[in-house]
Amino acid sequence: MLTMLDLSYNQLGTTGCLAVGEAIAECRVLQSLSLAANGVGDDGLVRLAGALSLVPLTELDLDGNAIADAAVGALLGMASRTGTLATL
Repeated sequence: MLTMLDLSYNQLGTTGCLAVGEAIAECRVLQSLSLAANGVGDDGLVRLAGALSLVPLTELDLDGNAIADAAVGALLGMASRTGTLATL
């Protein structure tokens, strides 16, 4: 069972990161996900948070992505729904 996935520095962009999020949402077992430095923008982050809202992530690494404070609200909403996110 896959519980940790590190896709840092792969230049997936918003579309690629969203596709990863949607695939992860199907299995709902991942605990740690790193999408650091992949070019995720604000819109992508909001959509990614929606896709991950049922995944029991305890750790999510988005370092190195250009994300505004307003988009981080979507992550906080995701974290409150899952109740598992401990490290962002």
